[in-house]
Amino acid sequence: MKVLITLITFCLVLSCEVEKDVGFSFKNKGNPLIRHMYTADPSARVIDNRLYVYTSHDEDTADTNQHFYMNNWHVFSTNNLTDWLGHGPIFSLDDITWADRQAWAPDCVERKGKYYFYFPVEQTKIGVAVSSTPVGPFKDALGRPLVNNKDNEAVVGREPIDPAILIDDGQAKKYD
Repeated sequence: MKVLITLITFCLVLSCEVEKDVGFSFKNKGNPLIRHMYTADPSARVIDNRLYVYTSHDEDTADTNQHFYMNNWHVFSTNNLTDWLGHGPIFSLDDITWADRQAWAPDCVERKGKYYFYFPVEQTKIGVAVSSTPVGPFKDALGRPLVNNKDNEAVVGREPIDPAILIDDGQAKKYD
């Protein structure tokens, strides 16, 4: 009996964690839209008549000395602005070999049937990941930053963050 109770408890905890991340549906109850976890830095895209909101994710374990503990990015989608679906973490610092902190303000665009996810890290770099769907999984496209201010601050800027991507004449372009 004790083993059965332990197994049931484990399954409940596991299902709650999965529900919190993947396939979590919720209703829009006003501001803030996402209430079951801490998110920031959203970008919104309409893809095939569905709205996708890409966010950074601030872990519950962040403390006042650390400020933010952001290790991954999430996406949420809707086709009516009332009923929302969380698609879970779509990309993470664990998926990148060249960065290890500050998973901040992302953006995502579609180009030629692929989805390109632009993500700033470490307040000095922007990378790009690719997927065949707008909800991932995404894979680091280059294995290195697309934008890096190291030895290039005059061109890139002090903090290349908050990418805003625009498809212009068939080419993706970053605008600050």
